[in-house]
Amino acid sequence: MKKILLGLFLATSLLTNAQNLSVKNWELELKFGGTLPLSSNNTTTAQLGPAMGAEVRYNLEDSPFSLGAKIDLTVARKDINGKNIVTMPNQSDEIREMGYRTINLSVLGDYNFRQGRDINPFVGVGLGLGIQHRGEDAVYEHEGHSAMTLTPRVGVELFRHIRVTCTATITKSDYSNIGFTLGYVFGGGKK
Repeated sequence: MKKILLGLFLATSLLTNAQNLSVKNWELELKFGGTLPLSSNNTTTAQLGPAMGAEVRYNLEDSPFSLGAKIDLTVARKDINGKNIVTMPNQSDEIREMGYRTINLSVLGDYNFRQGRDINPFVGVGLGLGIQHRGEDAVYEHEGHSAMTLTPRVGVELFRHIRVTCTATITKSDYSNIGFTLGYVFGGGKK
């Protein structure tokens, strides 16, 4: 019971602190980090892949909401044991690296719990189009395709310029991943 009351108290204090300070409307974020695939099976091993991107956001006047657009690149990397590969003839028994690359173009929205303050937790979601390629041993020679992507995220903005974000890129099975990025925000901050 004490844990429930403590949780309600913390949630209430976050929501009541959602009153915003006046911030600059436009901001640009450049970010980089790593990803891990969301899907695997007994023949694959998840590996750390790269993530990088850029966002432009508009902070709505006197509101905790921001709207924007982003472009990012994520790679869901997997190692596959060569003995289990039946679609790649003439391959040795060595471990092969598969990369499932998605270039994401999305619109997004964020809710900032403490807009304009030194520590600003946020949640958001993006919806867009992913241009996807599959590559073997980091060579992306296969014909690409596109698919819808959903990108829910949570994070914290520190000192109005540094953003630490956890984003799930949900799309076709092999391409889905979870990414952790560190970004720097140009603009934004107090007016």
